Formats: sequence, C-alpha cells, structure tokens
Amino acid sequence: MSLSTSAGAPARHCTSFPVKVSEYELAGVRAMANSLRMRCGPAGRDSGVVDHFRRSWIAGPGIWGGSAWGGLPRGCGVVRADRLRCWDVLRRRLALSALAGPAAVPGPMLIVSDVHAAFTELAAVAALGEPLLVLGDLLNFVDYRTGAGIAADVYGRDHALEFIRNRKKGDWEANRRLWHRSSAGRLQELAVRTRDSVLRQYASAREALTGSEAYVTFGNVDWPEEMRASLSGTVRMVDGEVVEIEGYSVGFAGGGVPTPANARGEVSHEAMAAKLEALGEVDILCTHVPPSVAPLHRDVVTGVLERSSPVLLDYLLTYQPPFHYFGDVHQPQAYSWRVGRTLCRNVGYFRATARAVRHE
Repeated sequence: MSLSTSAGAPARHCTSFPVKVSEYELAGVRAMANSLRMRCGPAGRDSGVVDHFRRSWIAGPGIWGGSAWGGLPRGCGVVRADRLRCWDVLRRRLALSALAGPAAVPGPMLIVSDVHAAFTELAAVAALGEPLLVLGDLLNFVDYRTGAGIAADVYGRDHALEFIRNRKKGDWEANRRLWHRSSAGRLQELAVRTRDSVLRQYASAREALTGSEAYVTFGNVDWPEEMRASLSGTVRMVDGEVVEIEGYSVGFAGGGVPTPANARGEVSHEAMAAKLEALGEVDILCTHVPPSVAPLHRDVVTGVLERSSPVLLDYLLTYQPPFHYFGDVHQPQAYSWRVGRTLCRNVGYFRATARAVRHE
C-alpha cells in the first residue's frame, strides 16, 4: 500500500509499512504525538511509553506492525485520516502497552529567545507541537525601537524614550539619574504598578505556553522568582541542570551578565561559572547570554560591544559541546560562529522576528 504525498512535498518512508508522509503531514503527526505525551498521564510518562511512541513515529521505521502495538488500523498513521479515531485508538494502546524498542533517534526542537512580551507569536510557535526551548527575556520593559513596554506604561513614554537614548550611548549614570527623578515621591506606587505589570506579562506567557512541551530559563530582564512562581506547573523551568530532550543532553544556564543596571536577572561571573561547571559535558548548551566572542556580542545598530560572558567562552573551549544556542544581543554582527568544534548560534530577537530556530 502506498499513499502519495502532497504535491511537490518531500516524503519520509516507514520501511515496515511503506507509507509516504509529506512534511506537512509530518508536522501534524508531531502535534498529535505531543498531545498524546501531554495527556497520557504520569504512568505513561514514567514507563517511557509516550516518548517511545513520539520519537519512533517521527523517526519512521519499525513502528507500523510490531508485536508491541499489534498493528495500527489501516490509515491511522496518516494525518489526513480521521484524527479523532486515531487519537482514540492510540490513547487506548498507550494506556495498556509497555513498549520496548530500539533507542530513539534524536528529534527536532524549536528554540527562541528575547520574547519580550510577543506572546501571541509565542503561542503560535508553541502550537506547532515540537519541544520548545525559551532562552529568557520574556518580559518587555522597553522596546528599543518603539519605546513600548512596562517603562512607558508605568513611568510614561517620555521617560522610556529618554532611557533608550541614554542606553544607546551607554550612559548608565544618566539613566540612574532618570530613574531617581521619575520616581521621586512615588517610589512605592511605581513599584506596585511595575510588579503588577510584570505579573500580567508572565500570566500571558503562561497562557501562551499552556499545553506545550516547553523548557524555559531566564534572561537579564526577567524576574526569576516571579517567573518561576507564574510558570511552574505549566512549563519546566530549567537553570543549572541537564535535561534529555529528543535524545539530546541539553544543559541550561540562565541569567544575564553583570551590568551597572543590576537587573534582577543578572548573574555574577562566579555564579555562572559554577553553573556551567556543574553541567559538565552536554550535546547542546543553552544560555541567554553570548560568549565573549566580539562578532557575537557587537550590536550593529547601536555600534556597541554589548557585555558578554568570558566564563561561558572558557566553558566552550574546555568542553566543546557540539551546539550552543543563546540570545540577548538583538542585532549581532554575526548570528553564528565556531568556537573550536562548537557551533554557536544566536537564535534571534523573537519580538521582532516571530521566528524560532529549529534544531534538527
């Protein structure tokens, strides 16, 4: 039996049951498989049933007629078939079967950073059904292009625009004076309004990521405690730990580098070095900040060499993970660079691009 692909679409083949699946159909399979993983419950996740199903089906060979499944109904593996019927059959078999099989083939994942309150766009990416890695800066205090954000909402647009002008010049002292002037006699009121805005944005992030397989760490503008309190239970918060995702060991080390702003999401070089050392060897390293490689942290719009992490560069030179993904610098001179055998990649300013980078 053979089912044709969509016109012009590339196909992948399942050798034990020769069905051709287009990339469009494959995306649907991933989405349905992710739903299975989320809905199957703790027993299924603990037994590895859902992970085996999702990875094996996407990878292709060996899952159409094996004894563990007892075969699937004809057409059920094709997304164009009745999805509800497929779901019912697969749900029952996932609940009753303990699958055994070969090691999973590493699968794809989506990576974003610098969301800065682009939550509608984030929800669209999360809905694609692939594992989603979010590398920090969910909050939008100030959009350097337009002035929009919490600063303008709480302190006023003129304050936000002056802050941007000072920031582009690297004049931290001028911004310190600006904050003091704007908050004089209103410190408590503005603090409450700022916190309320922060919590509203994190609530929107939670809504955008609900139902997805998301792994989230924090950036320099994030409020880590509030972020964890708002998102825990919906996503997996990750920092200073290694997680296996799609067959890869992925290490996360969140936080920004120290600056005169002393933002809540900043981490000392010593603390970052300790987190990285605890990770050890990984397949993929994920951070918010770039390593101290000039083309990766020079902003071509402002012309400023933004702050970076020398201890992160030390880690890359020592452990040489195959991949390093990060964000922070919105318009870098170079989006990718090799440090030894490590491919370093800035995944982009998501608020501006609304695009995720896919690791495959």
